[in-house]
Amino acid sequence: MPILTNSPGVSLRVAMTQLPGNGYGFNFELTQFSNVERHPAQPEIGDPGAPHMKVIVRDLEPVVTALKKLNATILTRSGAPVSVTTSLGSVKAIFFKDPDGYIVEAIQAMAPTDAPAGNVIGSIMGETIGDLDASMKFWHGTMGLEPSGDHKFSTDSAMLDLMGLPTGASFRTVTGMIPGSKARIEFTEFKGMSRKPFSLRVTDPGASGMAIRVAHIAALLPRLKAEGIRILSRDGELVVWSETVRNVFVKDPDGLNLELVGDADPSK
Repeated sequence: MPILTNSPGVSLRVAMTQLPGNGYGFNFELTQFSNVERHPAQPEIGDPGAPHMKVIVRDLEPVVTALKKLNATILTRSGAPVSVTTSLGSVKAIFFKDPDGYIVEAIQAMAPTDAPAGNVIGSIMGETIGDLDASMKFWHGTMGLEPSGDHKFSTDSAMLDLMGLPTGASFRTVTGMIPGSKARIEFTEFKGMSRKPFSLRVTDPGASGMAIRVAHIAALLPRLKAEGIRILSRDGELVVWSETVRNVFVKDPDGLNLELVGDADPSK
């Protein structure tokens, strides 16, 4: 871990959880680092590089009740769930922050017949981007996502209320599926509002990332370097995690931390 995060002497505690979803869920890892200088920070939803998690539920009422009990920071302007139309159809949703400033959207949607038991039925990773075209050169051109969605900017008032954005702001959103999985990531670009880049070290409280398994990681790394992608791990090289696994931390074009994981010998 000190080599992977380029943080000499660092210690790590991990709690691994899972967001259900019959193939649409995520393993969700909570990490706490120590023995390293840390700089906590919290983004605004419009800041390029700001991550958030969309958690899809059957019923928003217990979520809102829990948020009030915990005195959580509600980002939605009206302070209550808003009815909006999204890629999931007509839904009710609310934006809020967890104790470390991580942005979460809880979405009440119709559960499919094969949905898992319990209130949480799915999840989608979200990232705010600075420029859709520039971000897609990496996510589509290099990582192989096939984006879908309207590339036109919208000023939908209900969505602006939901995200806690001022009148006059606009946004556009595309969604892509991580190849070889059913994990979805949603990219949103904003304009007409204040924005500042958000990028933290892996070890900073409030930092977020995504671990993605890739093919031919040894060939991918020099390609990323040639494209100007920032490599975070020590000396900009692959880490020998085990006899069979190699990994490396990089930054996407907007500052999101990505752990790329691959086989030491991709032919096996």
